[in-house]
Amino acid sequence: MKFLPLFIILLFGSFSKAEKAYIDNIEDDDAKISVFNLPGQTWNYCPTEAKKCKPAIGWLDRDSEIETVGEIVYHKTIDPTTMEPVNESFVKVKFKYSRKDNNGNLIQKNGEGYIPSNYVSKDKSAGLFSLSTYGSKSTNETCVRLNSQKNLTQFSEIKKTITPLLKPIENLSVVQKADILDQVVGFCPLKPPNKFSLPAMTKNKNTYDTLIKSKIDKTYTEQNIPKIKNEKNQLMTKNNLIEIDALARTLYGEMAICYKNGLQYPMAVAKMILNRSEKTSRHSEFIKPPHGEPKPDIAKVCTTPSQFSMWFKKVGGSKNNPLHHGLCPPQQTNKPYWNGKSASKYESDLWKNSVRIATEAVLHPTQFKKRTAAIDGYFYTSGMGQFYDMKKQKNVQIEGRAIDKSNCLEIWKE
Repeated sequence: MKFLPLFIILLFGSFSKAEKAYIDNIEDDDAKISVFNLPGQTWNYCPTEAKKCKPAIGWLDRDSEIETVGEIVYHKTIDPTTMEPVNESFVKVKFKYSRKDNNGNLIQKNGEGYIPSNYVSKDKSAGLFSLSTYGSKSTNETCVRLNSQKNLTQFSEIKKTITPLLKPIENLSVVQKADILDQVVGFCPLKPPNKFSLPAMTKNKNTYDTLIKSKIDKTYTEQNIPKIKNEKNQLMTKNNLIEIDALARTLYGEMAICYKNGLQYPMAVAKMILNRSEKTSRHSEFIKPPHGEPKPDIAKVCTTPSQFSMWFKKVGGSKNNPLHHGLCPPQQTNKPYWNGKSASKYESDLWKNSVRIATEAVLHPTQFKKRTAAIDGYFYTSGMGQFYDMKKQKNVQIEGRAIDKSNCLEIWKE
């Protein structure tokens, strides 16, 4: 991995030379952002090229005090999701924080350094899926007991240390439910994960059904899926498991490169998928064959290639990289995924939040629809500038977070 030393300083209207700011738009709402002496360095890609990065000088979270210093700097780096060269923007900040470490020792630090500018906001906000906001445990939480299942052993690629629970789990937040399901969904059907070669059995068939759903059907029944309840206090079904898996893979394959701009981007795509699945009068438009039965509508919408291009087997006669990404997401930190390397925390955080969004959309649709009420249409593009005779929606927000980067998401109304 080669870093290009050239960086260009450009004026940018978002920050002045000295302005109070806040940390926001973190891929993992509870993660910390590393500060470096030089622009162009982040731990998103440095784990495999550690010698290219100097030691970090600070670690910022949402409670850290920061102030921008100077204008935005653009530096050529490598995007960790696509492994392609990109111009990434950085800003110098003064920072100060005081917190306790895992051993209860007080840490106080202040200094100056560079962080990616997309993590900086003029407004303070809570995380969209922060553990501090959505992950607090109830004092009435039922004790969780695990039980091994013999039928998991015949599918080693999806064998899990977490297995169906003996009792329904009460009073879990969306984040906690998603973190349990994250150990079940997102398995990779390719061996090794970095070798993208679809088997002959996928010809003229739905790729998701052939490689993913078939294994879920053989491995799980209504009796041996995690005993997690939805917003109506009903146990989730196997169809719910399939919906969460298909939705999370689609969000990761379609939008992973844009998570760094905020989770409002994949959340908007998830809402449009719900809108399409619920508009039964237009299913002939949003759901195209082939699909195996039984298969829930959300999963059908997600895995229709004409609706979400990541499910095309090839694009222009060549390998469809997003399909490879969705088939083998970075489910576990330090485990191989689609790029053949051990998944960094950055990549694992992208997948973890894909599962969190999918879990809320499927198991808590009332809450999810309320949070994404501004997304009431069916179509989006990325950087097209024009889409048939539709008009682009302006000033679209999810919980106060703007969706304004057209290279990631343009939302259209009919």
